[in-house]
Amino acid sequence: MPLPVKRFDKWYLEHNIDFKFPDNFRWRSDQSNKLGNTCSEPIISLTAGTYVLRKSKDIDRRDVDSIVTIRGLHPTLLMREISKNKVTLYEESTPLAIVRHLLTGNSIVTNIDLNVINANLIKLNKEGEVVLAEGIFHEQYSYHFSSIRYPEIITKLNQFLTQNKALVDEVKAKYYLSEP
Repeated sequence: MPLPVKRFDKWYLEHNIDFKFPDNFRWRSDQSNKLGNTCSEPIISLTAGTYVLRKSKDIDRRDVDSIVTIRGLHPTLLMREISKNKVTLYEESTPLAIVRHLLTGNSIVTNIDLNVINANLIKLNKEGEVVLAEGIFHEQYSYHFSSIRYPEIITKLNQFLTQNKALVDEVKAKYYLSEP
């Protein structure tokens, strides 16, 4: 069940949510670091970066005046500029709305994952229109599966991932999930 990002940690503790996906240590607040989560090995590796229309692929960070992202996620690379009103932050509840912002020019950049962007570009028949802005800082990270209450399930998942690498790769290929 999709849940709002801003309230998830509270609900994770109070409402007996068993598992979280995606999860990543770099997203955790001080409070969520104290939850005692057990995280799986990486499920998929991704690139955190700034994505733009293909025609703007050579954009420089100084040229960014707006960003659109998922409501509740913080574009950490631009937070200082946002707080100084040098960059306008637009928040949307769906990736499709974010992609539409980019395609119509309502926002210059986004920081959602390229696999998510590409899935929505396919829906809009605009494949290949959005690319990584190579000149702006980007880094690799991974999605993990996590649990507070069931570390033994995470251990079993890790075993499955190790023992069934070919199957996992086949599923990723089936859904056009690309990794760096």
